[in-house]
Amino acid sequence: MAATNNNINQQVYNAREDDSLLNDVAQVICILVQRALVIAAYDSSGALLTSHYTDYKNNLPVWGLDFFEHQFINEPLLRDQSKVKAVFLGGDKQLIVPDELNDKTLSVDWLKKIHFVDATDVVNTWPLTDDKAQYILASPVSIVELVRIYFKRAKILPLAIYQFRDAPVDDARINCCITNEHVYATFYNNKELLWHQCFDYTTAEDIAYHLKLRCKESGMDAWNVMLHCTALSATAFDAVNGLSQYFSRFTIGTASVTDYRWAPAVSLLQQLYACA
Repeated sequence: MAATNNNINQQVYNAREDDSLLNDVAQVICILVQRALVIAAYDSSGALLTSHYTDYKNNLPVWGLDFFEHQFINEPLLRDQSKVKAVFLGGDKQLIVPDELNDKTLSVDWLKKIHFVDATDVVNTWPLTDDKAQYILASPVSIVELVRIYFKRAKILPLAIYQFRDAPVDDARINCCITNEHVYATFYNNKELLWHQCFDYTTAEDIAYHLKLRCKESGMDAWNVMLHCTALSATAFDAVNGLSQYFSRFTIGTASVTDYRWAPAVSLLQQLYACA
């Protein structure tokens, strides 16, 4: 089933409003998650110029191949495909395996015991060097192949990869990314990786409960844990804002934005650019 205009929600963030903005685009990244796509463009210095966000209603397939291909073909930011430096894939079929336990066959078996990995899924692995571990993600092979067809030069990375950079020293912190359907969260204490998970949510309270439970299980008071929250678009701002009341040490970054509702998304896009 195709995603029609009646089923699609689109949002655009521009760092400035002038006719030369698109002429300044030097690099582009894409983010693909279930039922949503983000295309972000940057100038030659790495400053974010614009973000185009599109999602579709959840009564349609989780990974609508025709939706993503339509966007790839018709999005003006993607006309020069050589500018696409990285494509970030989201998904809830993920697992982190310590290097000392990493065996490709066994790791895939463990992933399949935790998640339903379809026969048409492809499993990819990325090293988490600082954590001496491997990040494993299962994605629909049709989506991965589509990305490789359209963006031959682009790196393919997991959306959550930015959460494993620059772990804090002498501090406890949760990095949290809220998308249209899921939350990606990673918990560190004194540079030690304690926990990572992708989970679904309906309200900010759902997210707060889940994160506070993880703090409790780790023997920590959530009020003493730094929560850095990002989002895919302004759509998630209400969830971000609602979550802020449950953590005293809460931040969405220091991004300068023309619309405060986009601050969590701009923060995310800046961090992903650094990974790309």
